[in-house]
Amino acid sequence: MTMFLLLVILAFAANAGPGSCPTGTTGGACDPAECNGDVNGDCGVDVGDVIYLLDHLFQSGPPPVAIAGTASPANLQQFVSTSPGPFIWTTPVDITPETRFKITLTGGGGAGGGGLRNSCGGGGGATAILHVSGLLPDTAYLAVVGDGGAGSSAATGAAGQDTTLTIDGTVYVAGGGSGGGQIAAIGVGGTATGGAINVPGGDGGNGLSTSPINVGGMGGGTFWGSGGAQALNPSSINGHDGRAYGSGGSGSVAAGGSGGSGKPGIFVAEWIGQ
Repeated sequence: MTMFLLLVILAFAANAGPGSCPTGTTGGACDPAECNGDVNGDCGVDVGDVIYLLDHLFQSGPPPVAIAGTASPANLQQFVSTSPGPFIWTTPVDITPETRFKITLTGGGGAGGGGLRNSCGGGGGATAILHVSGLLPDTAYLAVVGDGGAGSSAATGAAGQDTTLTIDGTVYVAGGGSGGGQIAAIGVGGTATGGAINVPGGDGGNGLSTSPINVGGMGGGTFWGSGGAQALNPSSINGHDGRAYGSGGSGSVAAGGSGGSGKPGIFVAEWIGQ
């Protein structure tokens, strides 16, 4: 593009008529309009014209425009609960019915199976993302954060519990993941209902029995990240607990070993404050 502009300037200079660009004058007046190829008004055709064109074509432009409806990040408010069990979520006193909330619910993860050398991983909890408006200020709503399933030996892992929110009689549910079995029975990821976006939890993995190393099935992941990592014997006989919110625990890798426990879910409410 720069070479093209330079050629254009040189073409202008070649077409300049006699006397179009006066030379040899000191302090004399010159009409730039009569100088073909002179774009910066200095009564000459030179590299200055190229610089002028580049500056005005590639550096100039309209001033930045603020996007209507955007809010400062400093006004973003958040409420988070990760403690398993029921609680009362109370809306802020300074909101209006027009305030829009983004509410994220994730169910608890299922535990991994225990007791065998290739037990399966537990399923991850589902996630429901809600977009809610019309709530009144300083109003209480019942919510529950689902607990993760507990790991045990010689048994299928316990299922994760649901995370829920009840608004005016409507119950929004992010289901917990099921527990992993001992052999070829993976924990299934939970399902969500009522959200603008419903994200299922990931399934747990199968274990693998080989000699001399046995592998437990990996825990199912969630919207927030991965589940419990696969355990290997002889470094461990127990599965690993879920890592991300609502993720499943991994399966055991030896007789007497316990499956990893599922991670509890999470409740997050976000809104733009006054």
